[in-house]
Amino acid sequence: VFLTRTLPAHVPGLHCVHEPQGSRATLMLGNLRAVAGVGTGPLERRIAKGIADRFEATPRGQRYVEINPMLCSVADLLPDLVEPLHVVHLVRHPVGWVQSIRAFRASGFRRYLIDHVPFGNPAPTPRPPGWLGYDQTQKALWRWTACNEAIEALEPRCAAYTRIRYEDLFLA
Repeated sequence: VFLTRTLPAHVPGLHCVHEPQGSRATLMLGNLRAVAGVGTGPLERRIAKGIADRFEATPRGQRYVEINPMLCSVADLLPDLVEPLHVVHLVRHPVGWVQSIRAFRASGFRRYLIDHVPFGNPAPTPRPPGWLGYDQTQKALWRWTACNEAIEALEPRCAAYTRIRYEDLFLA
Protein backbone atom coordinates (compact mmCIF):
# COMPACT_ATOMS: atom_id res chain seq x y z
CA VAL A 1 0.00 0.00 0.00
CA PHE A 2 2.95 2.30 0.71
CA LEU A 3 4.09 2.08 -2.93
CA THR A 4 0.54 2.57 -4.20
CA ARG A 5 0.51 5.97 -2.51
CA THR A 6 4.14 6.90 -3.06
CA LEU A 7 4.62 6.15 -6.76
CA PRO A 8 1.91 8.53 -8.08
CA ALA A 9 3.26 11.28 -5.84
CA HIS A 10 6.62 11.00 -7.61
CA VAL A 11 5.48 10.01 -11.12
CA PRO A 12 2.83 12.32 -12.60
CA GLY A 13 0.07 10.63 -14.58
CA LEU A 14 0.40 7.28 -12.86
CA HIS A 15 -2.68 5.30 -11.82
CA CYS A 16 -1.37 2.81 -9.26
CA VAL A 17 -3.45 0.06 -7.65
CA HIS A 18 -2.67 -2.66 -5.13
CA GLU A 19 -4.44 -6.00 -5.52
CA PRO A 20 -7.45 -4.54 -7.37
CA GLN A 21 -10.90 -6.10 -7.29
CA GLY A 22 -10.81 -9.51 -8.93
CA SER A 23 -7.23 -10.27 -7.86
CA ARG A 24 -8.15 -13.18 -5.59
CA ALA A 25 -10.39 -14.64 -8.32
CA THR A 26 -7.53 -14.32 -10.81
CA LEU A 27 -5.20 -16.08 -8.38
CA MET A 28 -7.68 -18.88 -7.78
CA LEU A 29 -8.40 -19.36 -11.49
CA GLY A 30 -4.68 -19.38 -12.22
CA ASN A 31 -4.12 -21.99 -9.53
CA LEU A 32 -6.98 -24.11 -10.86
CA ARG A 33 -5.57 -23.79 -14.38
CA ALA A 34 -2.14 -24.98 -13.19
CA VAL A 35 -3.48 -27.92 -11.20
CA ALA A 36 -6.22 -29.08 -13.60
CA GLY A 37 -4.28 -28.65 -16.80
CA VAL A 38 -7.59 -28.95 -18.65
CA GLY A 39 -10.10 -26.34 -19.63
CA THR A 40 -7.37 -23.76 -19.69
CA GLY A 41 -8.95 -21.94 -22.65
CA PRO A 42 -12.01 -20.70 -20.71
CA LEU A 43 -9.90 -19.97 -17.62
CA GLU A 44 -7.37 -18.02 -19.66
CA ARG A 45 -10.16 -16.02 -21.34
CA ARG A 46 -11.66 -15.17 -17.92
CA ILE A 47 -8.26 -14.17 -16.58
CA ALA A 48 -7.58 -12.05 -19.67
CA LYS A 49 -10.95 -10.32 -19.33
CA GLY A 50 -10.28 -9.47 -15.67
CA ILE A 51 -6.90 -7.97 -16.46
CA ALA A 52 -8.25 -6.08 -19.49
CA ASP A 53 -11.11 -4.68 -17.38
CA ARG A 54 -8.60 -3.29 -14.88
CA PHE A 55 -6.61 -1.57 -17.63
CA GLU A 56 -9.79 -0.13 -19.16
CA ALA A 57 -10.75 1.36 -15.78
CA THR A 58 -7.61 3.52 -15.83
CA PRO A 59 -8.48 7.22 -16.00
CA ARG A 60 -7.85 8.69 -19.45
CA GLY A 61 -4.34 9.97 -19.96
CA GLN A 62 -2.83 7.99 -17.07
CA ARG A 63 -0.49 5.02 -17.10
CA TYR A 64 -1.59 1.91 -15.23
CA VAL A 65 0.59 0.21 -12.62
CA GLU A 66 -0.64 -2.82 -10.71
CA ILE A 67 1.13 -3.99 -7.58
CA ASN A 68 -0.22 -7.47 -7.29
CA PRO A 69 1.53 -10.58 -5.98
CA MET A 70 -1.62 -12.52 -6.84
CA LEU A 71 -0.64 -12.38 -10.52
CA CYS A 72 2.07 -14.96 -9.83
CA SER A 73 -0.23 -17.83 -10.88
CA VAL A 74 -0.86 -16.24 -14.29
CA ALA A 75 2.57 -14.70 -14.89
CA ASP A 76 3.08 -16.81 -18.01
CA LEU A 77 -0.04 -15.25 -19.59
CA LEU A 78 0.90 -11.61 -18.98
CA PRO A 79 3.13 -11.08 -22.05
CA ASP A 80 0.20 -12.11 -24.27
CA LEU A 81 -2.27 -9.86 -22.42
CA VAL A 82 -0.27 -6.68 -21.83
CA GLU A 83 1.67 -4.98 -24.61
CA PRO A 84 4.20 -3.65 -23.92
CA LEU A 85 4.80 -5.46 -20.64
CA HIS A 86 6.94 -3.59 -18.12
CA VAL A 87 7.73 -5.46 -14.91
CA VAL A 88 9.29 -4.12 -11.76
CA HIS A 89 9.96 -7.24 -9.74
CA LEU A 90 10.15 -6.35 -6.07
CA VAL A 91 11.83 -9.21 -4.22
CA ARG A 92 11.97 -9.45 -0.46
CA HIS A 93 14.41 -11.66 1.45
CA PRO A 94 12.59 -14.98 1.95
CA VAL A 95 12.90 -15.06 5.73
CA GLY A 96 11.49 -11.55 6.17
CA TRP A 97 8.75 -12.27 3.62
CA VAL A 98 7.66 -15.50 5.33
CA GLN A 99 7.59 -13.81 8.73
CA SER A 100 5.50 -10.99 7.30
CA ILE A 101 3.06 -13.16 5.35
CA ARG A 102 2.55 -15.55 8.28
CA ALA A 103 1.79 -12.59 10.59
CA PHE A 104 -0.38 -10.70 8.05
CA ARG A 105 -3.92 -10.21 9.34
CA ALA A 106 -5.23 -7.22 7.35
CA SER A 107 -8.14 -9.27 6.00
CA GLY A 108 -9.60 -9.73 9.46
CA PHE A 109 -11.49 -12.96 10.07
CA ARG A 110 -11.24 -13.84 6.35
CA ARG A 111 -7.45 -14.29 6.58
CA TYR A 112 -7.85 -17.53 8.53
CA LEU A 113 -10.40 -18.78 6.01
CA ILE A 114 -8.18 -18.01 3.02
CA ASP A 115 -5.66 -20.59 4.24
CA HIS A 116 -8.39 -23.25 3.96
CA VAL A 117 -10.00 -22.24 0.65
CA PRO A 118 -8.91 -24.46 -2.24
CA PHE A 119 -6.63 -22.48 -4.58
CA GLY A 120 -6.86 -19.44 -2.23
CA ASN A 121 -3.10 -19.06 -1.86
CA PRO A 122 -0.47 -19.32 -4.58
CA ALA A 123 -0.35 -22.99 -5.49
CA PRO A 124 2.62 -23.43 -7.82
CA THR A 125 2.82 -26.76 -9.58
CA PRO A 126 4.33 -29.22 -9.72
CA ARG A 127 4.62 -29.42 -5.98
CA PRO A 128 7.80 -30.87 -4.54
CA PRO A 129 7.92 -34.42 -3.16
CA GLY A 130 6.67 -34.49 0.43
CA TRP A 131 4.52 -31.33 0.03
CA LEU A 132 1.76 -32.67 2.27
CA GLY A 133 4.28 -33.08 5.08
CA TYR A 134 5.60 -29.51 4.82
CA ASP A 135 4.73 -27.15 7.66
CA GLN A 136 3.30 -23.70 6.89
CA THR A 137 6.72 -22.03 6.87
CA GLN A 138 8.15 -24.59 4.43
CA LYS A 139 5.10 -24.17 2.16
CA ALA A 140 5.47 -20.39 2.26
CA LEU A 141 9.17 -20.67 1.32
CA TRP A 142 8.29 -22.95 -1.59
CA ARG A 143 5.67 -20.44 -2.75
CA TRP A 144 8.20 -17.60 -2.44
CA THR A 145 10.66 -19.50 -4.64
CA ALA A 146 8.13 -20.64 -7.24
CA CYS A 147 6.45 -17.24 -7.58
CA ASN A 148 9.71 -15.34 -7.89
CA GLU A 149 10.96 -17.82 -10.50
CA ALA A 150 7.72 -17.36 -12.48
CA ILE A 151 8.17 -13.59 -12.48
CA GLU A 152 11.87 -13.83 -13.36
CA ALA A 153 10.96 -16.06 -16.33
CA LEU A 154 9.08 -13.09 -17.81
CA GLU A 155 12.24 -11.05 -18.31
CA PRO A 156 12.99 -12.14 -21.91
CA ARG A 157 9.39 -11.35 -22.94
CA CYS A 158 9.22 -7.92 -21.31
CA ALA A 159 9.74 -4.59 -23.00
CA ALA A 160 11.37 -3.58 -19.69
CA TYR A 161 12.22 -5.63 -16.61
CA THR A 162 13.82 -4.41 -13.40
CA ARG A 163 14.46 -6.40 -10.25
CA ILE A 164 14.63 -4.48 -6.98
CA ARG A 165 15.35 -5.88 -3.55
CA TYR A 166 12.73 -4.77 -1.02
CA GLU A 167 15.44 -4.28 1.59
CA ASP A 168 17.36 -1.94 -0.75
CA LEU A 169 14.24 0.08 -1.54
CA PHE A 170 13.55 0.74 2.14
CA LEU A 171 17.18 0.97 3.23
CA ALA A 172 17.22 4.75 3.24
